[in-house]
This record gives sequence, structure tokens and C-alpha cells, in this order.
Amino acid sequence: VHEGGTHTNMMSQKSSFACKVVFIVVLLTGFIILFGYPALTKYIESGVFIQISTEPKDRTMIQEIPAPAITFCASDTNSPVSKGWKNATADYIDIINVECGQPETIDEAVSCINNRTYSFEESIPMALRGVQVSKILTDKEFWNPDVTAMQAGKCQTLNYTEPVGSRLETNILWFNLNPELSYDVVIHDQKFYIYSLSPSAVPQIKIKKKPLKEARNFDLIYITMTKHIKINRPEFPCDNSEDYNFKKCVKESVAEKIGCRMEWDLDSDQAWPICTSMDQLRRYEQIYLLLSEVEQREVLLQTGCLMPCRYKEYKLVQNVEGFFVNYGLGVSYSTTEITVEEEQWVYPEVSFLAEF
Repeated sequence: VHEGGTHTNMMSQKSSFACKVVFIVVLLTGFIILFGYPALTKYIESGVFIQISTEPKDRTMIQEIPAPAITFCASDTNSPVSKGWKNATADYIDIINVECGQPETIDEAVSCINNRTYSFEESIPMALRGVQVSKILTDKEFWNPDVTAMQAGKCQTLNYTEPVGSRLETNILWFNLNPELSYDVVIHDQKFYIYSLSPSAVPQIKIKKKPLKEARNFDLIYITMTKHIKINRPEFPCDNSEDYNFKKCVKESVAEKIGCRMEWDLDSDQAWPICTSMDQLRRYEQIYLLLSEVEQREVLLQTGCLMPCRYKEYKLVQNVEGFFVNYGLGVSYSTTEITVEEEQWVYPEVSFLAEF
């Protein structure tokens, strides 16, 4: 009887253990179905949202912020198209051959480009920071001339590195322009830029400025700054390094394709040899013509460059036309408060682990 009772107890214990195992399996299955699988799905989806904040966070603080880059591409007011060449034709293709009369050597072509496009002195007669207390900005240390898309000619970019405020008397960036010329003016991030006809290629404010018959032909452009911070993720890869320069990456891509750089190219690796043949110059023209006409996705595809994870976007608040008698324009922040748009994970790792 004792042996029989022991056998019964053992069977009862095994049955109880089996029930516990089944219960645990059912419990785990239910947990996985109800919590684990949805959590894993949300984690794999890698969704993001935009968190919006301002800098500085303390609204009693007022501080100066970096000035935008401002690019001026000049063209003759009588030109049949907006084209940065003197006595320009209406042609947009094969510009070097058309405007320079079929040059036989690259030296002839470069000389023609320098003579037939607009120099800094012709484009920017005067540039100042501030009005009553002024700093002259026509020193060439503040400017980068460049020729990329040939239809634009030689553009002049102000890269003023000192921070500025919003008070006009001491901070407005003031430009007197040549009344014989029209201008495409682009306000943009210093590093995230490429000359483009497409408004979606890079974040930019583009303004068309041309001489008018009115006595007052100076426009006051009020802008704000938005700082974007992206997450580097497979469906939206971007370069998160602090020193990443998209503009230089594009220049490097072009130099690699043609095996050299142009003498005015100061952004790509200076170890590249200067181009010496017309074939190289024509290839340069073709590449930049394409890049100037396509949307951002194709620019990235053609160059192999990544978007920056961090960049600045400038937004037009108001264009006060006829602000002053000169022919020109002024650029000023309407506020030095920076809007920050930062991507955050909808379902970060810590939330995924917490549900387990």
C-alpha cells in the first residue's frame, strides 16, 4: 500500500508539473501575441516624430546667432534668359562653346569664362554689416566666387562667420547692387548647398532682384532660422559628423568623375590636378547642368553624397519692398530665437525593453 501511495503521489506531482508547464507556455504565448509581437512590430517599423523646441530655452535670453550664407548670381537685365553671361544668348546647352565661340583649349575657355561672366566688383559694389555702426564686407576674405552650373555664370557667396542679431542699425547685412544687372539671390546653409533651379534640391530662400523705375528699390528681407536634426536610419541615411560638408562632397564627387578640378574650385581636395583639356571642362559643364535641374533625391543618387543629419533652413518672414532709395537689399533676422526640429524615435529601445 505504501508503494502504491508513493506511486500515486509521483503521478500527481508529474501531472501538476505538466499543468504548470502548459500554463506557463499559454501565458508566454498570450504575452507574445498581446504584447511582444506588437512591441517588436513597432520597434522594427522605426517610426519617428518631430520634436519642436526653441533655442535658447530661456526666453529672457537674447543672443546673436550665425549669419546665413547669401549667394548672388548676376545677369544682364537685357538678357533673354536669366543667365550670368555678358551679352548672353538664349542657349542653355553647350554654353561654353556657344558663349565662347568654340574655344580650342581650356585656357581659352577659362579666360572667356572669367571675362564674360560678372566679377565680384561688377556684382557687389558695396556690402555692409549694420547701417549706423557699419562694418564693410567687400573685403574678399568674406566672399567665395564659384562657377558650377554654367548658365549661372560666376556667383558670389558671402560666408560671414561672425554671429549677428536682429537690430537693424548694427546687424542688417546690407548690399548695394549694380543697376545694370538683375540678380538671383539665394539665402542658404553654408555647408548644405548646391546651385539649383529646383526649389526642392536644398533648403533655400530664392529671391529675384531687378532694377525698377521706382525711386525706392531697396528691399528689406526678414528671415528666421530653423535647425534640423535628423536620425541616421536605413530609410533616410544621413551623415552625422559635425564637420560634414555637403557642398564639398558634391564638388569631390564631380572631381572624381572627371579626374581633376577647375582652378576656381577651392572646396574639393586640392590634391586633385587642375583640369587641362576641353573634354574635362565639357564633362564638368554637363554634370553641373544635370545637378542644377533635378530634385534632391537625384542629386544624392548622382553624387553618392548623403544628406547632412544637421543643417540650417532659413525661412522668409517678410519682404519689405521699397525700404530705401538704393538699388539693393538687406537681410536681417526678425528674431534670433531658433526653432529646432529634431527627430525622435516613436518607439525607442528603452520602450521596447520596458515592455518585456
